[in-house]
Amino acid sequence: MRQKKSLKIFLFRITLFFFLLIFIFILIYLINLSLEIKKIEVVGKTYENLTGLAELNMQNLLFLKTATVGKKLVQQNPQIEKVTIQKNYPNKITIYVQTYQPIADLQTSPGFFVLGNDGRIIAKIKKNPPALPLIHYYQQFYYYQNNAGDYISYPDLKAAIFFLNKLNTLNVRVDTIDIQDIDMLVFNLNSKKIIFTSIADLNREAYDLETIITRFKMEAVDFKTLDLRFDKPVVQF
Repeated sequence: MRQKKSLKIFLFRITLFFFLLIFIFILIYLINLSLEIKKIEVVGKTYENLTGLAELNMQNLLFLKTATVGKKLVQQNPQIEKVTIQKNYPNKITIYVQTYQPIADLQTSPGFFVLGNDGRIIAKIKKNPPALPLIHYYQQFYYYQNNAGDYISYPDLKAAIFFLNKLNTLNVRVDTIDIQDIDMLVFNLNSKKIIFTSIADLNREAYDLETIITRFKMEAVDFKTLDLRFDKPVVQF
């Protein structure tokens, strides 16, 4: 009798454990199902549909690594500068997109690279570039040697972008930029020129630029050439 009773208790416990296990699996499945991403909202201007959104569908919101996803979206979409992702439980994410503002066109053969403010190629076009400063580089760039999304790694080109950003903050319009070598970055402003170098302290050159341009504007002074390659800037009137 005791053996039969012990067997019944054992079978009851096994059955109870089995049903408990099924209940846990069903509960986990339902929770996972409720947390699967079903809604994706994109906030911000985009030039086209974002690449990489489809693979986010049905992912578990709880385990979604927003920083990793944001970095991947930036890599996959050349026009995007920054992405911030917000989780909205139970099944929605909001993607805040900051797109690049084109800053310059780089002459290539044939066509142009449209550059962002950090030197990233945000687009490639064969003709009719937008009204942006045009960069001429002393070495020939070929249209197919880089892809949209690549970053320009040449120090003198990066320096040119750095100075162009600075000039934009000073409301100084640049027409063209002639990078003749690493020591001579010529910014053409209609009939005026500003010359920089990429082998000196860029911050020192930017400080001298701001100081002189601000002073000239206040005093209504015009100039023909401003050469900032030296410790003491050279100005020709």
